[in-house]
Amino acid sequence: MLSMLIVEDERWEREGLVELWDWSELGIVIAGSAVDGVDGYEKALQLQPDIIITDIRMPGSNGLEMSRRIRETLPDVGIIVLTGYSDFHYTREAIMLNANDYVLKPLEEEGLRATVLRVAEDCRQIKYQRAREQRLQAGGRLAAEKLLLDVLEERDAGGDILAELLAHDPLFAASLFSLSIVVPGEQIGLASWRSLLPSSCYVVPSGKNPASWALVLPVLENGERWDEASLLEGAGAPAVVLVIGGKAAVGLERLGETYRELLETAEHSIFHGRRGFVMPDSLMAERLLWREAASSFRAEWGELCQNLRQHILNLREQEAIKAVERLFELLRQHSGADKAYITMVFNSLFNELASLENGQLHEEGMAATGRMDGKSLYEIQRLDELNRLLHKYISELIQRLDRKKNRKDDYIVEKAVKLIEETYGSAKLSLTMLSSELFLSSNHLGVVFKKATGITVHQYIMDVRMRKAEELLRQTKRKVSEIAGHIGMSNQSYFCALFKQKHGMTPGEYQELMQR
Repeated sequence: MLSMLIVEDERWEREGLVELWDWSELGIVIAGSAVDGVDGYEKALQLQPDIIITDIRMPGSNGLEMSRRIRETLPDVGIIVLTGYSDFHYTREAIMLNANDYVLKPLEEEGLRATVLRVAEDCRQIKYQRAREQRLQAGGRLAAEKLLLDVLEERDAGGDILAELLAHDPLFAASLFSLSIVVPGEQIGLASWRSLLPSSCYVVPSGKNPASWALVLPVLENGERWDEASLLEGAGAPAVVLVIGGKAAVGLERLGETYRELLETAEHSIFHGRRGFVMPDSLMAERLLWREAASSFRAEWGELCQNLRQHILNLREQEAIKAVERLFELLRQHSGADKAYITMVFNSLFNELASLENGQLHEEGMAATGRMDGKSLYEIQRLDELNRLLHKYISELIQRLDRKKNRKDDYIVEKAVKLIEETYGSAKLSLTMLSSELFLSSNHLGVVFKKATGITVHQYIMDVRMRKAEELLRQTKRKVSEIAGHIGMSNQSYFCALFKQKHGMTPGEYQELMQR
């Protein structure tokens, strides 16, 4: 549907035009009406109609003056001027300069209808052409950004990249380019970013760091450069988390080298939780300070880690948490330390803490391979995330040590149950095997287990195996012999006898019943 604005100072003529036809049959909806040229201009800017029908003679601002002003802002709007015969000879040239067509008064419905349909079709063609141009422009922009990513990541895309870029945008003929990396907040998307930036600025999603975008801007011949810092003010915090600015404009052939340097600065800044505007030179200065302070850092770090271990062994959780905060405060004072070094010292710390459980590493915590909660330390992108994970690990570690020290029997039973759940498929699973794994005598484990659960270890193992078998029979079509082997019972006859004793039917009958 096209929208239309009617501008007429005579009320009865204005209302007559609104009610003249069922405009929807012509593919038009009346967006509004105005009483004179001044009102018409304001309504046009507000409603942005596709078509305007206006009288030529009106108080304040006549139809031609209004049309001229509207054209300056809405060049594609279709304008139909209504003029009396006496005015026509004097104003024909002005009408054709500022309007698409005209209709002589008194109005004839068929003549007006034909004119409206003709102008409406012109408007549709213009809208189609504009949409097509925008699609082509957007497609060309995306293609240029893909080529720029090849340039930034120094990939040989084949062919003459500069020639291909010039085919998309003549501005790539510039001898210098401004390059920055932006880490946006979650509140603003790529489309919104583009609306904030000059049309000559290309936004390239980083292939190496999905959380960041590279901004490439050709420097104009007069040397005018885009001010990266103004982006923070224009977008408004916290939409912009971080802007890494280039030291100077560089040629197209050096964009890859500069990009590597900026990306390294961005990754370091993200890890340390930096915000705002950052220059690579500041990172170099921080690293120089770190080299000078590394020795004293290691000594202080070692002392803090020793205090942390003592608090954990003594089950003083609040003191342990305070010790963790001092560790991270120390790291914040040495922001030049890179991620690889910090990850290494934390990996050592986690392994030391794990040894407090006599080398018995738990899935809730850190394994010797450097994994915590199933996530490698080297995959962590932010120091704050490492802080949260360490707090969680220490809290759980103290709980386990407390159970081991003050509720030893409960701890033993929990370990035994966990081992049974993990190894029920092993034919070797028995009281003897569990005792060996837990460094206990079989007699002691058997007594403690029955006291806590009310059944023997053997009975518990059989219960777990029957439960697992029942799940497999209900959910799969595996053979009974396969299921028996899967739950650690190589003697199929024994398995079938136990199953029938528990469920009142054979495994095969149960499977058929459940899957009927």
